[in-house]
Amino acid sequence: MLILEAPFSNEKFFYIKTLEDIKNSPHNSTLVFEYSPSSIELYNFRKINNISYAVKVKTIKELIFVSNLNAKYAFCETILEAKNLQKIADEYLLDTKIVYLASSLDEIEEIAKLLTKKTLFLWGLGITEHLDGTEAVNAISNLAMISGNFGKKGCGVIPLRGQNNVQGCCDVGCLPYYGPDYTTPKEIGLMTPDMIEEMLKGNFKALFCMGEDLTHIHTNQNKVHKALKNLELLVTMDLFINDIAKHSDIVFGVKSSYEKYGVYVNAERRLHLSIPLIENDLPDDWEVIQAIENRLKGDFKYNSSKEIFNHLTKEVTRFKGATYERLAKKPLQWPIDEDGNDSPLLHIEKFSTPDGYGHFHFRPYKIRNQIKNLLENKNKFYLTTARHIAHYNNASQTKESQKLLKRYSADILLVNPIHKLPNEVILKSKYGQTNPLKVKYTNKVKPFTLYTTFHFANSKINYIFGDEADEKVKTARFKSIEVEIVDYCLQ
Repeated sequence: MLILEAPFSNEKFFYIKTLEDIKNSPHNSTLVFEYSPSSIELYNFRKINNISYAVKVKTIKELIFVSNLNAKYAFCETILEAKNLQKIADEYLLDTKIVYLASSLDEIEEIAKLLTKKTLFLWGLGITEHLDGTEAVNAISNLAMISGNFGKKGCGVIPLRGQNNVQGCCDVGCLPYYGPDYTTPKEIGLMTPDMIEEMLKGNFKALFCMGEDLTHIHTNQNKVHKALKNLELLVTMDLFINDIAKHSDIVFGVKSSYEKYGVYVNAERRLHLSIPLIENDLPDDWEVIQAIENRLKGDFKYNSSKEIFNHLTKEVTRFKGATYERLAKKPLQWPIDEDGNDSPLLHIEKFSTPDGYGHFHFRPYKIRNQIKNLLENKNKFYLTTARHIAHYNNASQTKESQKLLKRYSADILLVNPIHKLPNEVILKSKYGQTNPLKVKYTNKVKPFTLYTTFHFANSKINYIFGDEADEKVKTARFKSIEVEIVDYCLQ
């Protein structure tokens, strides 16, 4: 419950849903509720108690109810609704005032007040896997800066990473447009969609795929499979025989993270030293890479992952004071100085920009695709994808656990109960189609929104996604695609 300051008077508004809410409402507040068939119960209570009401309405019928209730205000969420109902109110000399709520300005003001206190902004792939994911992250960063949520304990911005060492990979130069320590590389590399294009053109002859199930989790799988057929050599290095391993010429089996030494960097810039829980006679990743390099050139002469990390700290200055010995005692947050002092807080006195200032990046909001259709009342089905708690990404590891596999053994399509679909359906888009998916009804998804996971390659979920991606970093648009539903039995 929030008591809100009205933008057009000094009245207090208090949102209610039940009679109990009315009894607990603050003195001299105007009670706000949405019109529904059950609202008559509130109307009867109104007869006994002298209370001011404001009701959200859309139709003439609802306006009449509001008038009979002697409500002070009728709130409309669109200008058109407000204009139409205002004519009725004027014609029948109703005392109720018609008010157009632009965008719940009261609630926005209250939230703004809360944000100026210590706030931690967290987001995941639901923000980034869109056409304008980068701009959405910029907007969050703008909000964090303007509300003063940098350089203090208990606040800041944290992207919830999809994998356990994404931050570390970025730090050491695995991004195509950065070298180690975010330096400018001699040459900008290619992102995954660009690599697929080069394979199709015949410019890529070989691919070494390390811990990435390219033929399962990437978009536009018809295109990906066609591109891989153009390769002369495909090598996979992974823990199990996943989907891409079945297409590979050579497969290297290696240790898992629980069977080897190594350092992981999480989204809090925290370096963790991983220590083996069990012994394994398989090679480590670096041993395979070094063995291949030694056949080609012979420059790699490491004897352990510790030696590699020590070399890395010379290239990545933010890791400078990190050692296996120090990390064995406790995790450290970069930047870490030579004496091993870490940095739990960043941006205390200045930002890590050339001029020391934070810079706002603003782009006006652009209505398109699913939101545009919703506003225009065009009822089209849109699919969004995510993970189930029992599995991780392509489930190459989790489905090996019989307990986890029993908990969730197939990708299921979640559908709102207002839709009556066959027991099994196929989803189609202009790029391809899925295999049959079992339908499960739930109120957790809204009408015309469909939801499924992508854990099992046989479902072919990613065959219906195309090349649409974030405009700047080309993260695939997994969170919203228009689809057609086809009855499997009619195929």
